[in-house]
This record gives sequence, C-alpha cells and structure tokens, in this order.
Amino acid sequence: MRRFLTVKYAKRPVILLLVVALAATLSPAASAKSAARYPAVFVAGYGGYGQYDKINDYFPYWGMASGDLLASLRQQGYACYAASVDPVGSAWDRACELYAQLTGTVTDYGAAHASRNGHARYGADFTGKALLKDWGTPGGGAEKIDFFCHSFGGTTLRLMAQLLADGCQEEIEAAGAGSVSGLFTGGKTGLIRSMSTFATPHNGTTVLDAAFVLRSLLPAGEKKNVGISNPTGFGAIDYAINMSRLFSNGLGPDTGIYDLMLEGAAEINKNLSAQPDIYYFSYPTDCTRPLPLLGIRFPAGTLTEPVFWPFAVYMGFATGTTPGGIVYGSEWFGSDGIVNTISSRAPFDEPQQPFNPENIEPGVWNIMDTFPGDHASIIGGFMRAGDVRAFYAGHLALVNSL
Repeated sequence: MRRFLTVKYAKRPVILLLVVALAATLSPAASAKSAARYPAVFVAGYGGYGQYDKINDYFPYWGMASGDLLASLRQQGYACYAASVDPVGSAWDRACELYAQLTGTVTDYGAAHASRNGHARYGADFTGKALLKDWGTPGGGAEKIDFFCHSFGGTTLRLMAQLLADGCQEEIEAAGAGSVSGLFTGGKTGLIRSMSTFATPHNGTTVLDAAFVLRSLLPAGEKKNVGISNPTGFGAIDYAINMSRLFSNGLGPDTGIYDLMLEGAAEINKNLSAQPDIYYFSYPTDCTRPLPLLGIRFPAGTLTEPVFWPFAVYMGFATGTTPGGIVYGSEWFGSDGIVNTISSRAPFDEPQQPFNPENIEPGVWNIMDTFPGDHASIIGGFMRAGDVRAFYAGHLALVNSL
C-alpha cells in the first residue's frame, strides 16, 4: 500500500512560514548581499514556455499577469533564467531539451527512444546559445544550479536528474559507434544543488479524467513532431503552432498528457528516486474547502481563475480506479483546479518530511506549507494578477542560506 496519503490543508491564506516572512524583512540591499550563490533556472509546466520563446517577452510565464517575476528577482541580485521546453512534450523529451539548453548542444532524444516513439532523434540546436555558461565545468562557469519548477516542470527535472546520475544504457547501445548525448552517459551528480517544485503533479492528476471531450479528440499517435520552434517570429502564432501538436501527436506513450495521468506518472516514478546530493523542496497547492455534510471539497475564495472552477468542482468529488488498477479516493479531493494537493506534496515513495528549518538535509523532500491558491496564482496569475515576488524572493533566500 502506498504511504503518505494524509493531506493537511492550510486553514487560511496565511503568509507561508518563515520563508516569505524572511523576504518581507529583507531590504533590496540585504537581499543582494545574500543573493545568488548559484544561478536559478526556472522550468515551466505543461503548456509553458521560457526565454527562448518570443511570447515570453510580452507575457512572461513566470509572473504572468503580475509582471516579469524573474526581472524582479534579478534586481535583487539573483541570477535567474527561464528554460524553454516543448509545451506538450513528454517528460523524457522535455528533459532532453532542458539538458541541451543548459549545455549549449544539439537536442538528442536518444536513438532508441526516438525510434520506439516515432519521432526524430535530434531537435533544436543550442550550440553557441546555452542558457548559461559552462555548466558543470569547475572554475569555468555555473558549477551547480538551483532549479525552480512549476507543475510538469518538476517531473521534467526529476527525470533529467535521474539521467544525469545513472545515464541510460539502452541509449548508449543504440547509438553504437555514433555520438551519444552526455545526458545518457551518467556519472554527472553534483550539478543540481536544489530542486524546488510548485504545484507539481508528482503522482499525476485526476483532472484529465474530466477532460472527456479533449481526450476523445486525441488520436493514439504514431508519428510525432517534438521540440520547440519559432518559425514565424511572432510569439502568439509560434506558441499556437507548438501547442497544436497536442492534437497531431495524440494521446499515448511519450506525450505530456499521458505522463500527467496517474498511470503515466506511476510509470515514470518506478524509475526515479531522490538523489542523495540534491536538496528538495515542494510547495503543494489547494484552492478548495471542505463541505463536511457532503464529504467533498469545493472551490474556495482562493480560486481566482474562473477557468479552473469546473475542474476543481469535478476533482472535489471524483473517485475511481484507473485501467491499470490505481485507486483514487477522497484523499485526492483537494486541488488547485489542475493538480491534486496530495500529488503536489511529493512523490509517494520517496523520503519526505514537513519542512523544518532546523532539519534540512539533501535527498529528502521538504514539504512546505500548502500554498492557498490555484494553479496559476502561484506563478502570478493568468487572468487575475497576484503578486508572488516576495514569495519567490523568500524561497530563494532560503535556498541560498543552505
């Protein structure tokens, strides 16, 4: 039986623990003094984008309706970067793209993986335009990185961290005498200092059970187009083109939608484990409240994006069993309108503990206070702005104090 299924919900929208309280007391000068022992790379969730995408110039993913979050953090002395990965891609494909951006190399999805899943082996070329300089080169640049991941970005990074450490023997053998990506050769521990996830569906989400119409429109998908591209130079148009692959690539293995489902997430988690040299922090999210007489959960005032209302209502009473036998009951009712609170706490079978500032150790998920908001409010709000600058500055201060 799976462990850690008890969820404790924030009773009121209080400022989260010591972290944000610390940020509120820091002057800009004090923040700059404590800032940036290592660069911080922000990884977007499903449907997201980053600084390689034109749309990010006028509607930044990190900050959204409330303005450019990373610009604010840079003013406080933090070196922040926003990665761009396939908005609808699988966790594997996104991990390969993230690695290529960080290292300034050609994206290599792996010969075996590409052949098995019906898409090209190579993707975007980041030669000469790496996200940051000389990552992993002692004395030559960024030796380690602190990662901030929203939603599916957390799954993306967890997979990349596992490949960095252990590699993939199948891809090494499939490459034969040809070149193989450094991501698949393993032995690259120590390059990730910390991993902080915000509303990440570590164990999948039941929201996709509600998306019956969308799922019925998606084919099984045999040939796929993957990666990020900006063919027109117009941000909104290029973003729409990238997102449209959701319908052409379909629903099935090696798609983001499948990896977000309970069974897809369970398959990923079978091959992942917390790395002993990485500090882990997780912010669960919840925008619902209990209705005791009915035994369900219903949207609360902290759900500020109307688009999430029907999903939060559905997830607040949905129970069932997946085709693979995964049972989900009332412990899954709490959500942020997209991701179940229980899932955003931490991977079920990895070491975890409630956050204690006196006991922060690598290799263990530190579960922070539940963020009282919806899936978009934790990154600034999509249609309704929410100021999260102090929240992220506070967590950066915490990470840099380690």
